[in-house]
Amino acid sequence: MQIIGGALLLIGTFFVAVGVYGVVFKLTNVYERLHAAGKVATLGLVSILLGVALLQPAVWTKVVVLIGFMVLTSPAVSHAIANAAHDQHIPAGKRDDLDVSKREQ
Repeated sequence: MQIIGGALLLIGTFFVAVGVYGVVFKLTNVYERLHAAGKVATLGLVSILLGVALLQPAVWTKVVVLIGFMVLTSPAVSHAIANAAHDQHIPAGKRDDLDVSKREQ
């Protein structure tokens, strides 16, 4: 179990590190960065928490609650931030699915 727990910790850390690299250096606008940060943070944190749960079985219930909270709230937070950016007229790049004036009726 310690090997699996350690591997999950390394996998989670890898995903978080790759996400930070992508957000800081590779992605160009707020929507791309938000998408990457939301997906990578969720996957990385869930992997890290599962690794902790395997290494420390006494905290299993707390880890399950934290994973549930993260999985439920991360999409809502990303959506709220994207809506706020769109309301402030931050350009979305080539495609803007929320722009009512460009929709085909």
